[in-house]
Amino acid sequence: MDRLFWRTSAYQKCLDKIRASPFVSVTGSGGRGKSFLIRHIALELAQDGFEIIPVSSLEQVILYGKLNFKQLFIVDDVLGVYGLDMSLYNSFSRHSENLLNLLESGSKLMMSCRTVVFNESKLLNSFVTDDNHVINLDDKGNELNDEDVKNMLQNHCKYKNVREVCFEKLKLPSILPMFPLLCRVFSSTEKYQAMGNNFFLFPYQCMFSDLDNMQELNKVHYAGLVYCVIKDNCVRPKSFDRNCLKDVFECCRLNQSTSNSELVHAMQVLKGSYLMQDAEGRYFFIHDNFFEIVAVHFGKRFPECLIKHCTSCSIYKLLTIENTILDVKDDMIPIVEDHFLALVDRILCDIKDFKFYEVFSRIGHFWKCEKFVSTFCGTLEKLNFGEIRQLLFDVQKCEHEDKRQPFTEEARRSNE
Repeated sequence: MDRLFWRTSAYQKCLDKIRASPFVSVTGSGGRGKSFLIRHIALELAQDGFEIIPVSSLEQVILYGKLNFKQLFIVDDVLGVYGLDMSLYNSFSRHSENLLNLLESGSKLMMSCRTVVFNESKLLNSFVTDDNHVINLDDKGNELNDEDVKNMLQNHCKYKNVREVCFEKLKLPSILPMFPLLCRVFSSTEKYQAMGNNFFLFPYQCMFSDLDNMQELNKVHYAGLVYCVIKDNCVRPKSFDRNCLKDVFECCRLNQSTSNSELVHAMQVLKGSYLMQDAEGRYFFIHDNFFEIVAVHFGKRFPECLIKHCTSCSIYKLLTIENTILDVKDDMIPIVEDHFLALVDRILCDIKDFKFYEVFSRIGHFWKCEKFVSTFCGTLEKLNFGEIRQLLFDVQKCEHEDKRQPFTEEARRSNE
């Protein structure tokens, strides 16, 4: 990892801050190198005598923490990946006092958090978003300069033994989206190296083109990636959902008789380029941005399949209604009137499951579309009184579901 790392100005700021305080949150857009940065700083603090403990949640910090010991805990995507995860936030709230007591006794905590999640969580009371303990990689003072860009790309390419002619003469601006991630992808893929500057200037278009070819020529590979999206970036080979796969195979024009072993083989082939595999055999994307790129590529063609099967957080983050947002970005899925009924049905299902935060904090722009509002109201009008009561006023069921995600007062005010 040291051979790939290049020390930017943000690196020194982050190192100074974690040495001077018990916790730091590193924020930034996807692919900016947040995880890489905090892990490299962990190596520095290991030399100061800290025991380095990577964990997947703040609950595990409490589980493994020891008072009066020098421990450094590393948590990626501390409050969610694609949007604020209220279950993670609620867990954090329950344990915040114990966390602070542990940190005051000599331990430290470094967290990464995507900008979109960070901005959502600022509405709530959380020390994760304390400005005195935040390093934002997207801030002007932390942007990469020309030297950073040159050396970062050079480190990746030399590590992968890429021919110098492929990267030495590239002329790249210092402000590029997800540049650290692009360096990793460029150095690992010959076809992107052949694209030269265009890969860095138009990364989504280049990767969409790659997925176009895969969808046509390697359908089982493409289906494997789509299934990984639908399963929220975690595929367990021994527990495939055949009902879900039926819809995926139909969209991908793949034979329904395709076996689980064929799908596992496809995922194995995709290791290193799109996917990784952990010690328990689970497959996941090598980076969150790959999840979004595949989701958008598939979702633009088959939005109803995503609406039906994807997690609520992913759906409401990625979807937008055509003409309600002037600048539809490459990482968004615009839908049209034909898809409104499927979306309304999903929203009502999520309300029944008490996913109020996901629904009401993320679909504000949907209500700007009169036809969508008309579809929503028309669906409600078709429900009888008992169904509406069950949907909105089943207090007894709500009492039994007190562990569900609450719709907070802060989120309500934000939605208004």
